[in-house]
Amino acid sequence: MIDLASSGDYQMGGHVGDVSYSTGAGSKWFLFDERMSLLGRQLPTLVGHGNHERDMPNTGASAAYWNVTDSGGEAGIPVSTRYPMPWCVPHWDDFLADALS
Repeated sequence: MIDLASSGDYQMGGHVGDVSYSTGAGSKWFLFDERMSLLGRQLPTLVGHGNHERDMPNTGASAAYWNVTDSGGEAGIPVSTRYPMPWCVPHWDDFLADALS
């Protein structure tokens, strides 16, 4: 991916969730951050939340995941702190509804 980014053929990268699979282990975040910094030097990269960053009971995840603990207790905090992203709408389905109307 880093080689592709350095080719100049791409203008932006995107990592759509399930980023580090750290599930609460700071050392895994450290390794991921080191690798992401190599990519981020080549092109801007957006990072999204996946269930392994976000899912924790009563943290605002969808009803399908209310009792799931895939994030190992992270509840979206490490990924949001390390990779703050623009957030235009509170829920993806609101965005989709607006886009389709």
